[in-house]
Amino acid sequence: MEGPFPEYIEFFSEHGVLLRQQVVFEWKPSKCTHCGMYGHIEEDYRKKHHEKEWRRVQAPPQETAVNNDVPMPATSEEEGFTAVTRRTAAKSPQHVLTTTNQNHNNQLIHGKALQLSTNKLFYVTVIYGMNHVTQRQVLWDELIDLAPHSEAWCILGDFNAVLSKEDRIKGDPMTEQEIQELKPLLETCELQESPSVGAYFTWTNKTIWSRLGRILLNPYWHATFDYTHTKTLAMGLSDHTPLLLQFVRTPRPRPCFQYCEMWSKQPEFLKIVEAYLPSQSNITLAGLYSYLDLIRPQLQRLNTHKFADLQGQQLKVRKALEEIQRALQQQPGDQHLLSLERQVKEHYISILASSLFLIKQQSKMEWLNFGDENTRLFFAKSKQRKMATYIYSLKDASGTSVHGFDAIG
Repeated sequence: MEGPFPEYIEFFSEHGVLLRQQVVFEWKPSKCTHCGMYGHIEEDYRKKHHEKEWRRVQAPPQETAVNNDVPMPATSEEEGFTAVTRRTAAKSPQHVLTTTNQNHNNQLIHGKALQLSTNKLFYVTVIYGMNHVTQRQVLWDELIDLAPHSEAWCILGDFNAVLSKEDRIKGDPMTEQEIQELKPLLETCELQESPSVGAYFTWTNKTIWSRLGRILLNPYWHATFDYTHTKTLAMGLSDHTPLLLQFVRTPRPRPCFQYCEMWSKQPEFLKIVEAYLPSQSNITLAGLYSYLDLIRPQLQRLNTHKFADLQGQQLKVRKALEEIQRALQQQPGDQHLLSLERQVKEHYISILASSLFLIKQQSKMEWLNFGDENTRLFFAKSKQRKMATYIYSLKDASGTSVHGFDAIG
C-alpha cells in the first residue's frame, strides 16, 4: 500500500447514495520512511544496512597453456576473440573490454569501459531494479544524474519495469502508471532500446511472462559504434534470460536510393526530371517505378559530379578565395581579381548552402534545438535513424529464423 492508511472509505449503497464510513485501526504496522516497506522503521533500516567496504582482491597466478593433441571444436570469431583449436588449462581468453568502476550501490554499478579491439571508450551501467516503485524511482533519478553529456552510454540489466502493454502476459492487469514509470528517464536522457533478437520475454515464473530486462542506448552510442543489437539467451537454471550486447561485424545492406534536397538548386536537376517524364497514358504505379529507375542513374551522376566530398570542396574553394584576396591586397582595384573573387565567393556560398541542406535533411531539423556547433550530435541522430531501418533477423512463413545481413539480402 502506498501513502498513509485511509481514515475513511467511500462507497455507493444499493440505492445509489454515496456513503462515507470511518475506518478505525486497532493496530498499524510500522512503516520505514526510507524504503517504504512495512515491518521496520528508518532507524532499524540504517542499523542493518551499512555501507559496504570494497577491497581489491589479489589476482591469482596466471596458469600456462597445456599442449595436447585432443582436438576441440573451433569457436566462431567474435569481437576481440580468436578461434580455439586446442584445449587450454584455465587460461583467460583475450579480453574484449577493460572497465573502471566509478560508482556503485545496491541497484547499480556504473563505470567506463574500453573496447580493446577498436580502442573505443564508452560508459556502461549495470542495474537491478528493486521490487518497490519508490526504490526504483531513486534508481531512475541516479541514472539521470550519471548520464554522460557527450559520450556513448549503455544501460543494461533487470529494470523490473515495463514499457508497453505487450511486455507482460497473465498476472495482474497492467496499469498506465506501470507503463509510464520509465518514460521520464527515456525522455530526459534520450535513451532508446537496442534492437533485439531471440526471446521477447526476459522473466517468468512459468505462470506470468514479462519483459523486464533490456539494454538502452543514448544517441552518442550510434556516433561511436556501428550496428549493435541485444541477443536474448536461454534461461538455463535461472528465471531471467541473460542479455548479450553484440557488435555485429557482418556487412551491412547496401543503402537505398534517397532524394537529396540540395539537388533541386542545380539547373541540371529540372532538365533531368523533365527529360524522362512519362506520358499521360503511362501514369500508373508501374510507370512511376520505371520513371524512377530511369532518373536514378542520372541523379547519381549529378550527385557525384557536383556534391561529392562537400567538405573537401569547401576547403579547396576557401583556400582559392583566400589566395585571391591576398592578391587583391597587393593590387587593389584590379578588375580581373575583383571579378574572380565574386565568382569564387558565389561558388563557396553554394557549397556551404548544399552542406547545410544535407545536414538539415539528415538530422530532420533536430539540430536547431541544440545549436549549430554540436555537429557530432547531429550526425549521431542521423545515424540512429538509419540504423533503425536495418533488419538483422527474420522468421519466414515456416517458422525458420534467418540471421545476418547476408542471409536476409
